[in-house]
Amino acid sequence: MLLRFLCAAICVAMAVTDVAGAGESTRGKLKCMGKFNADDKTVDFFPAIEKGQIRVRLIPRNARQARLMIDNQTEQPLNVRFPAAFAAVPVLAQWKNWQQGGPGIVGPNNQLGQGNNQPGQMQQIGGPFQGPGNPVGNNGPLMNIGNPNAQPLRPGGPMFGPVFNIAPENIGHMKLDTVCLDHGKPNPRPKAKYEIRPVEQVCQKSAVVELLRMMSDPKVDRQAAQAAAWHLNNGKTWKQLADMKKNKLLPVDPFFTKQELAEAQLLVDDANNAVAKKAEREKQEKAHSASQMATIPEL
Repeated sequence: MLLRFLCAAICVAMAVTDVAGAGESTRGKLKCMGKFNADDKTVDFFPAIEKGQIRVRLIPRNARQARLMIDNQTEQPLNVRFPAAFAAVPVLAQWKNWQQGGPGIVGPNNQLGQGNNQPGQMQQIGGPFQGPGNPVGNNGPLMNIGNPNAQPLRPGGPMFGPVFNIAPENIGHMKLDTVCLDHGKPNPRPKAKYEIRPVEQVCQKSAVVELLRMMSDPKVDRQAAQAAAWHLNNGKTWKQLADMKKNKLLPVDPFFTKQELAEAQLLVDDANNAVAKKAEREKQEKAHSASQMATIPEL
């Protein structure tokens, strides 16, 4: 028991030291993020980054998990509303003086360092923002906070993820489930530097974006989601996925089970259907808008 306590204390101390970095400032304290507070200002995740209200760092643990650290740069508590999903790309820059906005940290205008960052060779990753107890979809009580019209969002429309409260001059953190988006490239590792971005900026295929949003449902099997991601984003056939092995020395150990691949095919169908429904809805809205304009009398 004592050994476990000492190990836990060392891990916490290392995390806080890592956040302070090599800079002079040690104002940030590593804390779990709190629940939404109606008395505090609500900001959206990526716009808040651009305005310098928050700074973030994504630390990939492996291909399946990552940790997001968020530094509240203001003097007031903030409710941070997350999008439904995200993507992240590897960079070569070193992460130094994080709280002073040094290289390796996403700062205002989504700039990561200055001029010395080139894409790395590891896999891009993506996944959902998911809060404990938050309903999945657009109709949950936390999904529409900050909607100026206070109206429920359209089914299949833009989805928002959880909302968390971050105290001033503190660093919140959350665990994230991820899938890799570049089959054949090395898996992410903790020392790798990653830049988090809006999912639409990284994923050019709409079905992949829908898949990542669908992963906010805890019932979605992560292995199945990984197979679906490689199928949709990298064109891997179901046979190629079925032939993949966890270890070349153990060819009898498949990377994906038959059940996982069957679930992956259902996820791909659902993602493609969501894209088709969205396209049809946009077509109908465009036609309706055109008809409305046609009925306006000329002056």
